Amino acid sequence: MSAPPRALGLTALVGLLVAAGIGLWLRFGLAGVTPLAGTYAFVRHAHTHAGYYVVLFPLAWLAWHRLGARAPGPRLSALYGAAGLAAVVAFALRGYALPSIAGSTVVGAVWLASAVRARGTTRGWLRVAPFGIALAVLFVPPIGVLTSRDPSLANAIVHSFLSVLLLLVMVPTALATLRWPAPPPALWAALSLAAAGFLGAVPFGPLGISLSVLGTLLARSAWGARGALPIRLAWFATAGGLMALGVQGAPPTTHRAIAAIHAMVLGPIVVTLAPPGGALTWLSLVAAGAMGASLVSVELGLGSDRANLGAALAGLAWLPGAVVGVLRLLRTRPQATRSSERPPGCASPRPDIAP
Repeated sequence: MSAPPRALGLTALVGLLVAAGIGLWLRFGLAGVTPLAGTYAFVRHAHTHAGYYVVLFPLAWLAWHRLGARAPGPRLSALYGAAGLAAVVAFALRGYALPSIAGSTVVGAVWLASAVRARGTTRGWLRVAPFGIALAVLFVPPIGVLTSRDPSLANAIVHSFLSVLLLLVMVPTALATLRWPAPPPALWAALSLAAAGFLGAVPFGPLGISLSVLGTLLARSAWGARGALPIRLAWFATAGGLMALGVQGAPPTTHRAIAAIHAMVLGPIVVTLAPPGGALTWLSLVAAGAMGASLVSVELGLGSDRANLGAALAGLAWLPGAVVGVLRLLRTRPQATRSSERPPGCASPRPDIAP
């Protein structure tokens, strides 16, 4: 197995520091600890795009490479990293404007290229990921058209877009690295699409049951599977959260949605894709859960200042483990393994990093 493009690891490391730095600055600022500068909406957009563009996707592609799926090569990875980071800076300075749109166009093109390249090289959980990327890109044109004409609808479509990326790309990629048994790809894809609609553009109550079924499938996959105890517990907690969201009959409130996304992304997804190992795994997962609890505590009567301060402190506790996890990926050397040693869910030898 050849070494993965170093540009992906470097992009993930820089992106992690940028996304976390912006997030911490925002939370400390909202808590009144530090002053907020610039346009808040622009900085918030930069934080979100940094997380998806230059943290989650590079980590996912590194996992694809370890699993034997075709991922972007060195040149495409370098182009992607430059365009993604440039887009994040542009979002922070000018929001949705020509520079950020140009960078995002390159990002989307590389997403599509990766989906096409991966055809025929994915198995198990990973089979739905290329489809998820292609589907997510279809959401981009209507978002661009409706942002100025109907901001409310555009925002709802954004929620569906992000849900597709999480449920059809990031979650399956993370679970593929664990080599857990996968449900039928068509079933997971259909349920994820229904859930994405429920969480965004089509908030039809009965569609919420799709989240509960997704949680049940996830719990079933985790039950009896191999893996480090903290990782398994984190995915069980995620499964329980999906089940709970599904039975409410209505999409989650803004506070609950933000809390759930942060807990899910910073917890099982990032820690699985870039495992720090040892006690840092526990620390990262507990900190991610604490951040989610802090962000939703506003609905329980805790003041906004305290909630944001708690989220910021949890983020500080989470960051070292994430950095160590990415550095471990950068230091990893490919291992020579027999072609017959293929885990269920991938098309090539087992990854040489375990949680």
